[in-house]
Amino acid sequence: VEREVFPGLLASGAKVCGFVDSSYWRDMGTPDDFVHGSADLVRGVAPSPALGSRRGESLVHDGASVAPGAVLLGGTVVGRGAEIGPGVRLDGAVIFDGARIEAGAAVERSIIGSGARVGLRARIRDAVIGDGADIGARCELLRGARVWPGVFIPDCGIRYSSDI
Repeated sequence: VEREVFPGLLASGAKVCGFVDSSYWRDMGTPDDFVHGSADLVRGVAPSPALGSRRGESLVHDGASVAPGAVLLGGTVVGRGAEIGPGVRLDGAVIFDGARIEAGAAVERSIIGSGARVGLRARIRDAVIGDGADIGARCELLRGARVWPGVFIPDCGIRYSSDI
């Protein structure tokens, strides 16, 4: 809108005013923006009364389970009832309620929908996995991949490399 409306207003001679504010604001128009905005809340970059004084590298909601050896950083959020397996690495991830991330998987700057499963040693980066989707072991979903809700991808069903 700002690229179409404002130039037209200025060209027509309309008065356009601005307002300087120190509050946090972020356009949430893309999945990447949503992931970054969520991480900003968790890390305390964008203060929120919903989180109180809690801030850090991750926010794990009640009822979620995180196995020993899992690494959560980058403002990761883990929803209620989600299961994070041993050796999992979550970096800037948003994991919705009831999702399951199996052992050795890595999820970076991505959204994993409610009830979705990410299989053993899978790699998810800059992607969105829909609710109830099932991503098989050793799959690689990278660079803007989108998996619709309920879709099943078999073990090694999508790969960009041969070294996993």
